[in-house]
Amino acid sequence: RGFTAIWFSINPTAPAYAALGYDAQKWIARLAYLRDRGQRIEQHSHFYGDKKGSYDLSRSSMERRLREDRAWLESHGYTVRGFVSGAWIMNGTVMDILGRQGYAYDCSARTFRIPYLVGRGDELILTEGRQFRSVRELPTTHALKNFWRPANGPYRLVYLHDYDLLRLSFRILLRLFLAGRVRLEDPFLY
Repeated sequence: RGFTAIWFSINPTAPAYAALGYDAQKWIARLAYLRDRGQRIEQHSHFYGDKKGSYDLSRSSMERRLREDRAWLESHGYTVRGFVSGAWIMNGTVMDILGRQGYAYDCSARTFRIPYLVGRGDELILTEGRQFRSVRELPTTHALKNFWRPANGPYRLVYLHDYDLLRLSFRILLRLFLAGRVRLEDPFLY
């Protein structure tokens, strides 16, 4: 109550998710439930390859995945302006595609490192928001489990996955986080 969250949604009809048995109709109903309660829906895409657990980071594959996932959200009535990359993959090619496809902002950069991603070469660590051509990069500042740590800048952008809410400990953390907020600001988008 009193807060607007941004929910970054996958496209459940994308091949990798369809293969896992995601039910697109249930997904649409879940997004509508969130939208009807004043929450914003934006895009979250993974650049999966053909083999399980692989990624296809070719320009043509990333362009297609971004275009198809956005089209799916827009076909269900959502205006997509923002993006966050699956597995935190971020490089110059992704930023260039986001700009060319008209995204306003991206939250794939982080202000913190994730140990299992160090050395992968496709993560972006920033201490503050930056403009990359036409796309505003707003780094994610905290995982929900670390929301209590001091912010490195003027805002907190906390992430969690929807499945995190199935765990009681995460629901308690979310309540604590929200109890400490007076109002979420959105100065960078409008």
